Amino acid sequence: MSFHHEETIASLKDEVQKLRILLDNEQRDFCDYQATSQEVEEQLTKENDHLKTFVRTAELLQAEKVSLMERHNRERRDLLVSEDRLMKLLEEKTAECLLLKEKVRKLEMDNDHLERAQRAGEQDLNDLNDRLNIALERVVLAESELTEAVEDNEQVYRLREENLYLREELGLGDGLHNQSTILDGCGDASVPKERDSIRVRTELLRLQPAQRVHDRSISDSLMTDEIYNDVHIEQQTQNGDCQTSQSQNPNGEIQSQRPQPPNGESQNTPARSRSRTMIKDPVGVIIKMNQIVRDLLLKVNQMESKVRLNSTDSSVKTTD
Repeated sequence: MSFHHEETIASLKDEVQKLRILLDNEQRDFCDYQATSQEVEEQLTKENDHLKTFVRTAELLQAEKVSLMERHNRERRDLLVSEDRLMKLLEEKTAECLLLKEKVRKLEMDNDHLERAQRAGEQDLNDLNDRLNIALERVVLAESELTEAVEDNEQVYRLREENLYLREELGLGDGLHNQSTILDGCGDASVPKERDSIRVRTELLRLQPAQRVHDRSISDSLMTDEIYNDVHIEQQTQNGDCQTSQSQNPNGEIQSQRPQPPNGESQNTPARSRSRTMIKDPVGVIIKMNQIVRDLLLKVNQMESKVRLNSTDSSVKTTD
């Protein structure tokens, strides 16, 4: 029994020894595990803190993302609205640009028309100035010629009056001598008078330009016809006075016959009515010529004002 008891005690001691060894091993393992677990816990704590930080950062980023998305959407909507407004504005400006181009084209056409009209007006103005200068020169020449003609007419009229007076004073006894004197005087005076009349008529007919304005042509033609008729009547009267026919009476005396007045006028026409056969109104002719010159000056001034008005309108339209 004791042996058996000793064996049991020895076995128990062996088991106790084994258990101690196991306990030591377990304690050592536990210490190792505890140390390892602490390290793992610290690592997990660090990782947890890092994850928490990451989560907070993610949340912040998410919130920022949401705000950015909202702002992006808002800006996008504003951009679309601005784009629509700019598109409408672009369409309006395009339409305005087309209208402006059309206006510019019309203004260019109007400017071309105005320039052509201005050039034509300047050309007409230059032509009128040239014609005016020519007309003034011819008027001066005509005035000088008319003055000479008036002086010659006055001299002829005075000689005729003196001739009539001498005829009445001397009587029929000296008729032959007076008749020869009258014929010589008329022959000498008729030559320069005819030459002056023809020169006046030619110069007055030259006063009409080849191409003239309608209203000016009417006044010029009327004036020229009147002057031509006056000069023609004067020439016929002078020729009639100079070509006095001589007839011999049955007693052999030579009698002078006065020319028959035209249009059935009597031979007893006084000297005042006979003076009408000369140029009727040379002063009136000069006045008419001066009136024509004044009309030409008025037309030139109107043309200049029209050209200035056209140039002013063209500059104003170009500025607009």
